[in-house]
Amino acid sequence: AAGRESHTCRPAIAAAPTITPIGMANLLPGAESGLAVAFQDNGLVPSVGGVAVRNATERIALFQREVGALVDLRLTELMNTSDEALRQKLTGADLLLVRSTDIDAAGESGSIGTAWRTVDGILDDLVNQILRLGHLGVVNVVVTADHGFIVLSSALGPGHVVERPGGTGDLHSRCWVGRGGVTPPGTVRLAMSDVGVGGGLDLVVPHGVAVFPPPGTRQF
Repeated sequence: AAGRESHTCRPAIAAAPTITPIGMANLLPGAESGLAVAFQDNGLVPSVGGVAVRNATERIALFQREVGALVDLRLTELMNTSDEALRQKLTGADLLLVRSTDIDAAGESGSIGTAWRTVDGILDDLVNQILRLGHLGVVNVVVTADHGFIVLSSALGPGHVVERPGGTGDLHSRCWVGRGGVTPPGTVRLAMSDVGVGGGLDLVVPHGVAVFPPPGTRQF
């Protein structure tokens, strides 16, 4: 019908492993053909098209080179900016980038009951701000995330904890990325190149919802 707005929901598969450094790099222009990860100085260094993107500053710089005039705001900054001030910020901008780590922070707080109400509130804030931007003349909005998450009704017990792979690599609750080591029982190893990520490293992940032993919540 005339005047009806167009909305597109486009499914996508996240880059493996779904941890923040790689997931955030995967959202950048050029990552569809040039995402790689190296292990340097005891940590993972993702790159896009040969350019290292280790943190938000480097990611935004790459984004800016690709899209032109960029306005970068945290979700809380956007909410606290008046309509008039926001119009001024958006004048001449090619892209408004709105970032939020609030859901991660809530989930990793260790208080899932309270945190889940916080997550619902953050999603409501996001919807309200998108509607607000529409009233200010923004016509195209893309909502995306660097990775998803699993929320369990109770924390995983010792029976869901598998051995560390060892070797030289970066260990997270749900994955290990690196070289060498072993493939512990209850895990699977594959080359990162098999999932479209360059750099020559291996990926080891547990089956099901099992986790590796590092400290942290086993519920989120």
